[in-house]
Parts: sequence; C-alpha cells; structure tokens
Amino acid sequence: MDLHHFLPAAVFLLSVTAICVAIFKRLGLGAVLGLLIAGIIVGPYTPGPVATNEVAGVREFTHIGVVLLLFLIGLEMEPSRLWRMRKEVFGLGLLQVLVTGGVLAVYEHFFVTRSLEWEVALGLGFTFALSSTAFALQMLEERGETATRHGRTALAVLLMQDMAVVPLLALVPLLAAVSGVSGKEMGEMPSAEEIMLGVGVVTCVLVCGRYIIPWALDTVVRQRNIDAFLLVALLAVLGAAWAMTYVGLSMELGAFAMGMLLSRTVHHHQLIAQIQPFKGMMMSLFFISVGMSIDVELFVHDFSSILLDVVVIMVIKTGLLFLLCLAFGISRSTAIRTSFILAQCGEFGFVLLGLGYELGVLTERAFLSGLVLIAASMLATPFFAKAGDIVAGSLRKQKQISVETPEDSDVHERHVVIAGYGRIGRILCSLLEACGIPYIAIETDHAKVSEGKRSGHVVYVGDIRDNNILATIGTGRAALVVITVDQSEAMLGGLSHLRQFFPDIPVMVRVTDIGMADRMIRMGATWAIPEAVEASLQFSQTALSHVGIPGAAIDDLLTALRTDDYDLLRVQTRDLHNRLSEKWARYQELSELEDEENKSSGDVPGAYR
Repeated sequence: MDLHHFLPAAVFLLSVTAICVAIFKRLGLGAVLGLLIAGIIVGPYTPGPVATNEVAGVREFTHIGVVLLLFLIGLEMEPSRLWRMRKEVFGLGLLQVLVTGGVLAVYEHFFVTRSLEWEVALGLGFTFALSSTAFALQMLEERGETATRHGRTALAVLLMQDMAVVPLLALVPLLAAVSGVSGKEMGEMPSAEEIMLGVGVVTCVLVCGRYIIPWALDTVVRQRNIDAFLLVALLAVLGAAWAMTYVGLSMELGAFAMGMLLSRTVHHHQLIAQIQPFKGMMMSLFFISVGMSIDVELFVHDFSSILLDVVVIMVIKTGLLFLLCLAFGISRSTAIRTSFILAQCGEFGFVLLGLGYELGVLTERAFLSGLVLIAASMLATPFFAKAGDIVAGSLRKQKQISVETPEDSDVHERHVVIAGYGRIGRILCSLLEACGIPYIAIETDHAKVSEGKRSGHVVYVGDIRDNNILATIGTGRAALVVITVDQSEAMLGGLSHLRQFFPDIPVMVRVTDIGMADRMIRMGATWAIPEAVEASLQFSQTALSHVGIPGAAIDDLLTALRTDDYDLLRVQTRDLHNRLSEKWARYQELSELEDEENKSSGDVPGAYR
C-alpha cells in the first residue's frame, strides 16, 4: 500500500476507532469491544479499505503489543512474587488447561460434528481452552483490577496457558501424523545440538537481563540520554522475544522473563513509562486486527451454530474454572470474577488453527469457522465480565463483606510521592521510613538513585514530568506529593502535570524564594516552601537565641513571619522593621504585665523573659 492509499485508510481507521471506542466506553462496555467493532467496520469483510490478504500480516505484526504487555507484567512481577503464586500458576493453571481442554475435546467430538476425528477434536479442545492474555489483562487494567485477588488469580492462569502454548504447538504435527493426513510429516524430535542451542540461548537471555541490560541502562541514564534509554529498553524486550522464538519457545515468555529480570533494577518505573505508550498503541491495533478477522458473511450464514458454540464453550470454561478455583481454596466471589473474565478463547488460537490448516488437519471451512468463533468469544467477553460483576456483587451483598482490595503488600495506598532525592528528599525519606509511612521517591540522577538504594530507601529513576511515571508509581492513590527537584523547569512541568491529571492531591513544593513560591501557588501548589527564606529564619532564630532573646518571643516572631505564606515578608523593608518593632514592643508590655501578676501571686518574676 503506497502513501496515497495509506493516508485515507489511516484517517478512516482512526475516525471509526475513535467513534466506536467513545460509544462503547460511554455504554460501560470498555474500549476493547469498541476496537473489535472498529476492526469489523474497516474490513476486509465489509466495504472498508483493508484487503483480505493483509489481515494475517497485520495481526502478526500487532502481536508485538501482546509481547510488550507481558514485558510490563514481568516488570511488576518480581521472582519472589511469582514464587508466592506457584500454587495458582503450576496448580490451578495447569489443571485449567488439562481439564478444560479434555472436556471441550469431548464436546467438539460428540456434539459439534460426529465426523470429526478424536485427534482433531483434541487439538480444537485445547485450542479453545486457552484464554486471551491480551484481552483479559487489558480489561483488568482498564477496570483498575490488576492488583485485586481475581486479577492476580487470572494472571496466574494466563501465565500457565502461555507456557502451554509450546507443547501445544508440538502437539499439532503429532495429531496430523496420528490422524494419517497424507503428504504431511510429523515434526522430528529435536537433536542434541538443538537442545544445547536452546539451553545456550535461554542462558544468554538470562545473563543479558541480569547484567548486560542493567549496565547499558545505567550508562545511558548517567549520560541523560532518554532516546538511547528507550532504544535499549525496546532492544531488551524484542531481543528476548526473538531469541525465544528462535529456539522454538514463546515470544511472550521471553518478554515476561526479561521483565522479571529487570523488575528489581532502579529503572523499574522508567521502563514502564517508556514502554507503556508503545504497548497501548500496538494493543489497540491488535484488537482491531482481531475484528478484521471476523468474516461477517460467514458469521451471518452460520449465526445460530456459531452463537451456540460460543455460548457453550464460554459456559463450560467458566463453570470448570469456577469449580477449580473453589477446589484451590479461592473465595466464591474471586472465583466468579476470575472465571467470567477468562471465558473467551485466546489469540494463540489463531496460531494453532493456522498451523492445523497448514498441516491439513483442518479444512478451510473449519479453519475460518474457528477464527470467527474465537473473535466472537472476545466480542462476548465484556458482557460476560459485566455478568460476573453482577453475580459477585450480589454474593458480596448476601455475605455483607467489603469490596475486594489489592492483596499485595507492595501495592501502595495513601503513600507519599517524593520527586527529587537531594538533601531534602533524603531527609524526608528517612523521616517517613522512621514513622512507618509508605513512600516512593523518583530521581533523574542515577548516582543519587544508587546512593538511595544503598541507604535502603525506596527510590527509582524517574521524571516528575512524565505522565506514565506518575501513573506507574500510583500517584492517583497518594496522600501527598512533595517536589524537591532543583531545576525550575522540571518543577514547573511536574506541577503542571500533577494539576492536570491529579487535581485533588495535595502538592508541597520546595522553591528558592518568595517570588517562586507565589508562582507555584498560582499554578496550583498546596504549599510552597521557600528554602532561602526558611534558612534565613533558622539562622535568625539561632542568632536571637544567642543574644538572650527568650525562646517564646522568638517563636512568636517567626510565626508572624510565616503566617499567610510569609505575607509579612512581602512588604518593604522599612515597613517590615516597623511591624516587627511594634510586635516586639507588644511582647515587652505583655511580659511586664505577666511579671507584675507573678509578683502579686508570689511566683517567680520574669518568666516570659
């Protein structure tokens, strides 16, 4: 497609997508459903500008969005947390694949078409048993439920499903050979050299993620080269994905592993902020490409049978996963939400069906019907998720229990966000830690971040002006934001972004003088503390105390200077002198009156002085 054809097609696609997403978000059905509908409208099975032969290529390319999504999940999933989830991942997740795949295979063999061989039915059963990692996680993120109990349980099941893709891809040629498809050969067992190559590549990925990539990120951060930082981040995730596919493993697992390896680095939040926009764009295009895969004519022609298959498969998957969750001691409310959000068929089904068609296991009609069925199940997922919310909500009302809350201890709530880990930020971190108050500090200077890590403080590389950084450190749930950065440009930009996206959160800003403090207040700062003025007041307090001025008098004078955001300091020097003189004279009068009262009552005189 040349530029003259691409531009009108792009304008049409963006217009349709914007309208569909706005409508479905307004209806409370989420943006994903709007993206799927937009994909149907733009073609190729409707009068849209997309050609039929372009759909598969678009879908494969936009699958990078799923890879980036798994990388971001890995960044949030430290190895220790994954180990804590081992029961759900390797227990619940594995049983879900095996039990659901077996039951769906029986359904495909006995109820869909009796002429279907059991080998083919088994392949279809396991294909439809997988859920959509992209769809489910995007919906959880959109609904703000990734940190809830059902969000974590769904993630555990999806991780095992991603791992199951590798043996399932090996199963398809085996089924082709067992079913006796002519002209097709069973995939050969890997040789010893291939096994050694695979071990070597995986080891290389682990070494790169543990040592080389963090070193490269440290280097570009010291140089303040944000463009190079982004390139290194993309190289890390795409390189890991490519290396895993080179040895026959899953792209998603490679990206997830790289994310986990980088999750403990000081660049954790900055990586999320840099990759998030690319992930969002590619995921949107991925869902649009799924909508493009829906053959409207075939769907209308076989509407009743496809609808029945979609409903039966989603009900079976929901019911089985619900029972398995209960067997693993998961609450009914969490089990309901988890099973309903994972009811759809997954995007890996496109790959497995394509391989089955290529090997001759599936006819063209069965292949196309399977594609439509998977896409239709995704279309139905927002409605299933809504139904799950209703059922779980009614159950919660019956038991009179509270709404689900994030279960991980590291999910911050009512914490303090500190922008700038200089002398003030360092002291504030120590005070908050001593008081047991959660906080996150961000700093652009890598040396300061390393110093903070050595001191045991929670400090990461990040810029207060980056909207994605603000989101990833949970600014929307913070109790207070403190800006102590030295650069006025960063201070102004950070305050501007905070007030635009988080208008209700209190913001304290450290500034140099009263003029800058006034500017910060006008821009929306809750408090603006002029550092030079406070230093002058502290200096003056020590000097007055040394020459014999009583401590109470000093406190009153300094309080008067700090009142109304240092309003008294904004007057002319002569006026300031006169006002302070009046205040000191008044203090002396009160002191003399107090002395007389003390004498008459027998108390010690001169208590004030």
